[in-house]
Amino acid sequence: MAHVHRGVLIIEGPLTAELADWLMVEGYEVMTARVADVVQRVHWRPFVAVIVDIWAPGMEMTAYRKLLDMAQVPLFVVLPPLASHHRVTFVPLAAPHGRFAPLLQLLNERLGGGEPLAAGAGSVERQRVRVGDVEIDLARWQVMRGRREISLTPTEFRFLLHLITNAHRAVSYDELLQAIWGYPSTGAGDHKLVVNLASRLRRKLGEGVFRNVRGYGYRLRSYCRTVQDGPTTDDDGRNCR
Repeated sequence: MAHVHRGVLIIEGPLTAELADWLMVEGYEVMTARVADVVQRVHWRPFVAVIVDIWAPGMEMTAYRKLLDMAQVPLFVVLPPLASHHRVTFVPLAAPHGRFAPLLQLLNERLGGGEPLAAGAGSVERQRVRVGDVEIDLARWQVMRGRREISLTPTEFRFLLHLITNAHRAVSYDELLQAIWGYPSTGAGDHKLVVNLASRLRRKLGEGVFRNVRGYGYRLRSYCRTVQDGPTTDDDGRNCR
């Protein structure tokens, strides 16, 4: 591939590990940065696109929202996988289809499931999940109940997102301690941390979003997943309009 002389900024985290090296091999000029550096003093001019790892260290809700608001180039958000055949969920935000099609295709081949991505000019393609009367816009880090936005802490959102990305099964206390708090191994953390967090979240979201699996952990209740202008499916891939 010919050198494109265009810069891509990656806010790097565990979901985008080694992505910078791969893009450079493909001919892109790549810069990596920490969340705090980008939010405080990013210079957008050298970059044609920014790739955001939602799990990047320091990526809290306020920083993420600020990043979305101040962006002057297309953003590509990398989330944990929402389908078993994907390595990650890859969401382009307001990405013009024409000139960014090669980058979209490359990122999808590297990070996604190999299925083609499309984003119309000026459009916003969002991945949303609906559980009962609660809708979670994953790319915007937004949770709505009816017309009211529910404010979640970063830890609460990570708990909810981990249940969504593992909706086909129950998630254990130990797995949640590792995924959310970073405990290194099974048995290293106190299950009460998870129980207390789940109780706070249930008070905000109601009883219909997730359930306790007694003595083990938690499981998301049946949900519907949709991409704007795309099909709406349930957790087994069936149509659920």
